[in-house]
Amino acid sequence: MNKLDPIALTKELVAINSVNPFKSVTFQGKEYGVGNEDEINSYLHTLLSELGFHVEKQIYQAEIKDEAGKIIVPERSNIFASKGNLEKSILFLAHTDTVDIKEGWKCDPLVGYEESIEGEQRFYALGSNDMKSGIAAILSAVQDVTPKFFNIKIALVSDEEYWSYGAHALTQDKFLNDVKLCIVPELMEYASPDRSQWLGLGRLGRVEYQVDILGKSCHGADAFTTTEGINAVHESIKIQNELLKFIENSKDTFTKGEIRVTNSAYISQQIGGKAILSVPDRAQFIVDRSLIPTESVEGEFEKLNEYLDKLKKDGIINPLVKVSCTLRTRPTPPCNPYFIEEDSSLTQWIISLISREGETVRCGIGRSVADENRIAALGIPTYIIPPRGGDSHTNSEWVILDSIVTISNTFKSICESKDLIAILD
Repeated sequence: MNKLDPIALTKELVAINSVNPFKSVTFQGKEYGVGNEDEINSYLHTLLSELGFHVEKQIYQAEIKDEAGKIIVPERSNIFASKGNLEKSILFLAHTDTVDIKEGWKCDPLVGYEESIEGEQRFYALGSNDMKSGIAAILSAVQDVTPKFFNIKIALVSDEEYWSYGAHALTQDKFLNDVKLCIVPELMEYASPDRSQWLGLGRLGRVEYQVDILGKSCHGADAFTTTEGINAVHESIKIQNELLKFIENSKDTFTKGEIRVTNSAYISQQIGGKAILSVPDRAQFIVDRSLIPTESVEGEFEKLNEYLDKLKKDGIINPLVKVSCTLRTRPTPPCNPYFIEEDSSLTQWIISLISREGETVRCGIGRSVADENRIAALGIPTYIIPPRGGDSHTNSEWVILDSIVTISNTFKSICESKDLIAILD
């Protein structure tokens, strides 16, 4: 086959609609995702086979039909590719879905257009930065590589933009058993005003806590004249008002050298009552919490429960009200944060390879979760080396074309370097 050009391949991948519909279906009490990655997965499966990789399709969600043959639950899958017969592997991870098409694009977002900005050629299109250029960089990097020191593995997963069904399924598979290093060309949510190359050393975590309040209903006409009713909505409002102080006190910043990132917390949803003539006996709200590397899903959960217990002991919450705090039910687990030290030998080695391309390296932490959180949770060193781009999840997403070539060259150097053997031993 003809030699792959990472820029041309980026445009080919952009033209394949893999918009995540952000939908799920419930069947027999279980939630299933609805995806749109079949076409791009098929394309990449064929391409990887032509590049000499052993390619397999991981079906993590089997198709379910009703008695009439109508599809109730669609099949969903990931693409795994590998080359080499060595003991250890390097993994390149990417996702194949994109967000939806936002209003206001100046062009067909699946075609895109180019524009020169301050001497750099930008390509504007849906998925150009997040993250089809990353996939193109991976494939163009490995096309001529014959593994000598590490096997080369590629995992192209689905549903990153929604529940990360694909990445969660990947973590359950033996495909990762021999992986010693993971590289991800995922966006870092940063522009690069000094035109430097970002190296992601980690990501914040994220979790949602659900607080349920159980009061006691009575007729609305008796709300002031009886002690029988306990308004769960009123109690919820009191708890939320107090919780705002807790949220403010939870604000914290992680700092390492020039790296500085702050967590976040907010009440993202509240429900309760039915707008009928009955005092509501149930209410609920959700606390959305990001986590810096010094925090954890479990640790912050414990702190929140301790605070709610204190509110009850201090008489702020009606002692007859039942308040429970749980992790919000979701089809995949929440994500803990992770961070790799900049002065580690592995990090410094990667920086040296990027620098060979004439790039100035800036290290940072991704401010939101992504699939790599799940890989790092397995103890696999996971680095983010994205193309330079911006405005992802908007109607003007873009990537700098030369940067796709730059990271592709870096990926090839990672695959071919013997030095990694000693570093990972």
